[in-house]
Amino acid sequence: MEKINNEVQTKNNQVHRLVIFGVAVLIGLLIVGGGLYYIFKISSPVQPDGQPVVSTPAQAQPDSISVTGDSLSESTSTQSAMANDIASSSEQSAQDLTGKWAGKYKITAPKECAGVAGSWTADVNQSGDSFSGSYKSDVVKGVVSGNSSGANDFNWTVTGNGIIQLKGNVTSQNAVAGNFTGPICPSTSQKTIGTFSGGR
Repeated sequence: MEKINNEVQTKNNQVHRLVIFGVAVLIGLLIVGGGLYYIFKISSPVQPDGQPVVSTPAQAQPDSISVTGDSLSESTSTQSAMANDIASSSEQSAQDLTGKWAGKYKITAPKECAGVAGSWTADVNQSGDSFSGSYKSDVVKGVVSGNSSGANDFNWTVTGNGIIQLKGNVTSQNAVAGNFTGPICPSTSQKTIGTFSGGR
């Protein structure tokens, strides 16, 4: 009987040891697992809504444009040079018509005189926008007066043994062209109309 009691006591002791060992292993696993979870949690940033932060490639930023004092100065200098060129072109295009001119004319109307052509000469002086001088053609001889109506436009009036109104423009530095209204066409009551051109 005493032997049986000893065996039962021995088995109970073994069971107690197994239970204690199992509890110890379980506690150890819980501790290790909690530590691993804590490490994972602090190493993985989380957004305010609880979603893990996903890193994305940095977006390419456009190259910045910097304007230095030198480049700004160069730009200003270039614009000034262009403005000067434009101003110079305007001054060059406003031609002074002073000089001796010679050219041709052709009557285009009325039909009774259409096709008649001839030559003309003029000795012109220009002062500002005003003209003076002398004019001579196959039909009319007289003095020149008139004015400049624009950078390249002019109006001449010739009065003498007839009256001619010439309205022209400068086509190049030494060339002019335009239209005229001249004396009455013979056998009609209409003034002659035509074109002229010339140079100096």
